Amino acid sequence: MGCPAKHVRREVKVQIEQLETRSLMAGQPGLAVDLLADSDRNGVIDARDNTKEDSWSTGAGGRGAVILPNFDRDNTTTNAPDNWTGGIFNGRPVAPNNVIDNAADLADVGRVRLGKLNADAPYEYAVIVRLIRPKSDPAWFKNTAATDRVRIFMPSKTSGADTVPQAGDVAVMGPGLGGTIRFTANPVDANDYSIYDLVGTGGYFFGIEGLKYGAGFRLEVTLQYQPIGTDGPPPPAETVNTDIVDLKVAPFVLSDNRQRVTSAIVDDLTPYGLDNSAIQKTLKSVFGSKLITSQSGDLWQQDGYEIGYVKAPYGSMPVVMELPRARDYFFSSTSNMRSFIRGTLLKAGVGVNLDVVGLPTDDSSSYGGDIESIARPGAKGPGLLLMSNIPAAMQDYFAAQGVNKSLNLPLDWLAVNHVDEVVQMTPTGKVLVADTDVAWALLIWANKLDPNARMHQDMNGNQYLPETIDGIKVSAVLSDIRLRNQNLEYAQRVTSLRGITRALKNALGLQEEVSSPVKIAGSGTVNLARGGVFTQMLGGKMREFTVKFTTASDYQIRFRDGTAWSAWYAGNKTRDEVFPAARAFILKNYWSGTAVAGDTFTFKTQTGATLLKMPVLFSSPDLGMGSPTPANPRMTAYSEDHVNALVDGTTVITGRAFGPKVKWNGSVASDLLQDYASATFKGGGYTNVVFTNARIYHDSSGSVHCGTNAIRALPTDDWWLA
Repeated sequence: MGCPAKHVRREVKVQIEQLETRSLMAGQPGLAVDLLADSDRNGVIDARDNTKEDSWSTGAGGRGAVILPNFDRDNTTTNAPDNWTGGIFNGRPVAPNNVIDNAADLADVGRVRLGKLNADAPYEYAVIVRLIRPKSDPAWFKNTAATDRVRIFMPSKTSGADTVPQAGDVAVMGPGLGGTIRFTANPVDANDYSIYDLVGTGGYFFGIEGLKYGAGFRLEVTLQYQPIGTDGPPPPAETVNTDIVDLKVAPFVLSDNRQRVTSAIVDDLTPYGLDNSAIQKTLKSVFGSKLITSQSGDLWQQDGYEIGYVKAPYGSMPVVMELPRARDYFFSSTSNMRSFIRGTLLKAGVGVNLDVVGLPTDDSSSYGGDIESIARPGAKGPGLLLMSNIPAAMQDYFAAQGVNKSLNLPLDWLAVNHVDEVVQMTPTGKVLVADTDVAWALLIWANKLDPNARMHQDMNGNQYLPETIDGIKVSAVLSDIRLRNQNLEYAQRVTSLRGITRALKNALGLQEEVSSPVKIAGSGTVNLARGGVFTQMLGGKMREFTVKFTTASDYQIRFRDGTAWSAWYAGNKTRDEVFPAARAFILKNYWSGTAVAGDTFTFKTQTGATLLKMPVLFSSPDLGMGSPTPANPRMTAYSEDHVNALVDGTTVITGRAFGPKVKWNGSVASDLLQDYASATFKGGGYTNVVFTNARIYHDSSGSVHCGTNAIRALPTDDWWLA
């Protein structure tokens, strides 16, 4: 039986009403919200940024906008950075800075564009903007709310059809402000704004500044439609569309020696009875007005702060990263490196990074000398982070920045276990590594030339052998079996210097100065682990060597630079041998196994070497007269540590060697250790090698790099392309 006609008419009426409601709920055809940031990182915001805007990635095809952390000080009303979130800064309470201070501050503020609504009935719509966390977070940011990562400003300036930020604009999202704002026809709550602010055909450009280096975040905008004027209560709001952009606060990127020095820094220690006037004078002669002289009462400027930079497509600035040690007081009771960083170095165009200041200083690996950047030869972009077991929290921090990938070096054999004691990258991409074998062999050579030669004149602190005002006899150094064992055995273990060499070669693709010896004849079991050559005294020539045994312990060595071989020079495998004419050496611990007459080896120098050996001797601080050699000593530099130097382009400033002066290259005596260091620097690409009296630093277990710091020019490379 069919349905009654009345019932059919009622059902049709209901269907028509439902269709009308759906039509009303659909709102204005084609109306939608669109959020845009500079997702393709080309410096402008346009329709091309819509592609893959909701995910952040690096590389040539990477997507996602970059926002500067606004940590410099353009404001003139406080002593704190422009994006300060409140609290004590440099000894004074400073309120949160929720305002764009001035035109210079505005230049550091990024932009996110919300398309305006070209709506016929805007009162029927609401727009909700939310600041939210990214899809995933590194460990360092796991407890960092989205509202603690950035601060967002409401724009107030009309520019054509657009509304853009200007000085004086006030923050509406961020610390203490919440993470949501709503544009509606009836703004009621504190975070409500009028929907009519968004009506038009242009863009509504929020200002945005970063608060946490390297932190990811997202902005989400939702358009809701809720018609009015129908009978009865209004229907529930319907989401028309949602748009999301993924952004990142620019990370802290470590500077390296490829960038020129714009400001060199040294502490004036003379008021505290420590005379470092010699190095101050040298630095002034090199840097002139670019030298900043502090009075923080701390020798080790390198350890209290690390200097890098931040960069976004619309701006960049150098950044001083304050380290935990900066809070300590030493020779001054009123000043320290913290007050110097926050009171002098912080300024317009130079930011400060306070992210790790609260970490403990239980281990010297949290100091700046163990936080260094080294570039891959020929590669663009940020270098590797060189370190030696820096604290886990600090490792988490650099991992969260996502730019300087870490390379951990074995340095637990050093008392000051800092990478700047053993590794330096030259601006040409070559790498200098401290080497005890070369240093020991140079002393043997000096002693051959003059058995009365002396070294370390008027030095103290790290010598541990009897000395006079004329220094220590080289023969006394060579005859100390403890020094020999510590330098040629302990320091050259695969877990010490040789481990560092191997790690650098593998990570950076470096080539050593001398090839591995190859046995080409003989029936003995003897093995030659390596051949020693004073390569930097060869003027870049390739030199080939042959070593041939004449008895079980006696051997001969000869060389050639072209086709003609030199005469044979005699050696014995039970002695440390140096062959001045050949510019070669073979230490007795290079040999193993049993030799027979006729056993023959060959090795040669490699003219394309990118890993150069710098002569440095180390010793244990408890190596006093009559003291036994510790089983696992923690060593400091015994000779001047030339690796620990300050670099500016093709200029390098290092400590004087105070080594033995002998007639190694003619009739005039000169410092053999210093001459070899100079040759090595020049082999690394330096054209200006400046030696200064750094004894006050050496005697305290450091050198020039430890005692100085440098703000450097910013690279042209974009870190997000790496």
